[in-house]
Amino acid sequence: MRLIQEGSPGTIVLVTSDLGRYGAFEQSLENLLVPNGTKLLRIRGMSSAKSQNIGVHNRVGEWVWFIDDDHTFAPDILMRLLKHNVDVVAPLVPMRFPPYSLVLYRQLEMAPFIEDYYKIEDLADITGLMKVDGLPKAGCLIRENVWKDIPEPWFKIGKIHVDDIEDDKYFMWELRVGYKYDLWCDTDQTMGHISTFAVGIKDRKISITVA
Repeated sequence: MRLIQEGSPGTIVLVTSDLGRYGAFEQSLENLLVPNGTKLLRIRGMSSAKSQNIGVHNRVGEWVWFIDDDHTFAPDILMRLLKHNVDVVAPLVPMRFPPYSLVLYRQLEMAPFIEDYYKIEDLADITGLMKVDGLPKAGCLIRENVWKDIPEPWFKIGKIHVDDIEDDKYFMWELRVGYKYDLWCDTDQTMGHISTFAVGIKDRKISITVA
């Protein structure tokens, strides 16, 4: 990270594997511009919800920004998100696998559970901030007053279906419905999602397939 004398410091919560698996992510993190005094918490080897709760509990400063170690981003993405005078904002993030829908919801309801994703073509004529029903956790910037408003634990496992760990979606739903926070997407900012591929040999030629 590159410290700069601009903006209020906060906490970056990095949820990562034990492998240090993606060089492209580490390069993005190395080039990232952050306000002087910002704290980086790299949390390994736990469930996503537990890691996020630990990070938020140990936060310092005026905001928390969430990233995972399978993303890429521009050096100025955090500084641009910080310029918005909103409580919750995230960039555009595609899913890792086909059909590569955006992790962005126009409808996120709980009973019955309904999710409707935005598609890239839906945003063809949209710029700047857009209010949405659900955001990705990765890349999401949340101001300090939100954490003071909501009791621990902030992220909870198994809140949508018994057999899954939809902690991200439940948290966003709780913010919007339970605590009446507006959720914003900065459609001018994007974050890449690193996928994995299997490189093999087929018919005496190199073959690349999604792993």
